[in-house]
Amino acid sequence: MISVTAWYRIEPQSDDPTPGPDRALQARVHDPAWLLGRQWQLGELTGEDAASPAWVRLRLASTPINRIALGTQTVSIWKDARDLGTTAGEAAVALGGGKTLTDIPDVKPLSGGAKGVKVNGVLLTPLPVTRDNLNVVVDKGWITKAQVCAGVKPGMVKFCG
Repeated sequence: MISVTAWYRIEPQSDDPTPGPDRALQARVHDPAWLLGRQWQLGELTGEDAASPAWVRLRLASTPINRIALGTQTVSIWKDARDLGTTAGEAAVALGGGKTLTDIPDVKPLSGGAKGVKVNGVLLTPLPVTRDNLNVVVDKGWITKAQVCAGVKPGMVKFCG
């Protein structure tokens, strides 16, 4: 009797030319907070021994905002991370206290994804940062005027002088 057995294996692929663990193995997520929230909504977010996860590690990457002042970048979309953290923390405390999603201020149903899945969320308004409003980021205390204006020629940007 002849037997044919076949195995299929899914392997991550990447165009990263450097050898070793590459981007395909890193499982990068564009918005980790959204992913955690979605896992919680679907009941997938549980710890061992019927516990809940105790912490989340977050790593951020940034682009120097003075590129806007230098003229090598025209705009950067910005949300104050403190506003994001405050909103997420208040929602977590409310949900942990027994409130429902509809009890949380500014929660709205969202369904604009490719599959039309409805989820509830709070959308904060992003700020497009341009040469005309570089002062907003400085005024919020995220960066100094000297850092924003580093390498900018005099008279090139009004904010820099």
